Amino acid sequence: MKTLSRFLVAAMLLATFSTAAFAAEWSTTSTVEIGSGVRSAYPGIEPSGLAWHSERNQLLGVGDGGQVFAMNTDGSNVTLWNVGGDLEDVTVADATSDYVYLADENGYIKKFNMATGSVVQTWDIKTWMPEVSCGNGSTCGMEGLTYANGYFYAGYQLNGKIFVFDLSGSTAQKVNEFAAVRSWLGALHYRDGYLYALYGSTMSILDMSGNEMTRYTVPGS
Repeated sequence: MKTLSRFLVAAMLLATFSTAAFAAEWSTTSTVEIGSGVRSAYPGIEPSGLAWHSERNQLLGVGDGGQVFAMNTDGSNVTLWNVGGDLEDVTVADATSDYVYLADENGYIKKFNMATGSVVQTWDIKTWMPEVSCGNGSTCGMEGLTYANGYFYAGYQLNGKIFVFDLSGSTAQKVNEFAAVRSWLGALHYRDGYLYALYGSTMSILDMSGNEMTRYTVPGS
């Protein structure tokens, strides 16, 4: 279970994805902490994933206590939902719809309707990505989820594998599986034909077949 102790850390990481795929440096000149509105409603929230929603022009996020939130980039206009589960990531498949998709480490991908505040469909992916003990009282399961080209890409923390799912039906169908570049996968993001996979303090940029194109060392763990 990954921890992002500060909203600014997660926001900085997401902002980095908006630069060119092969930037020379992963750095920033200034930071602004934007999570106070979310924390006032959910004291002690542990944010575990962020996504950009282009139609809402907002950041979406999840906490591993089952919270989902949306907010402007300055932290204002906060909307909160208490969905439940152990949520680790969020992704947008169709920005013109009210639906987003949530990664639940307990072994589920959930389709969430932001207009009604309800989960409308759930896919069980425990066959491929069960939540298991990974030592020191921690558990490992699905930690990253992103959408690209009609499929959902899910990252497995325990061994670093990436599974590709078709969720067009009532049950999840695995269409591909990428061998691990390394273990301890904590986040996954798609942009402009590449997958960005975060393994601890290593950011790997993968092609859409799971091959590592390049890597960067990033601050923190």
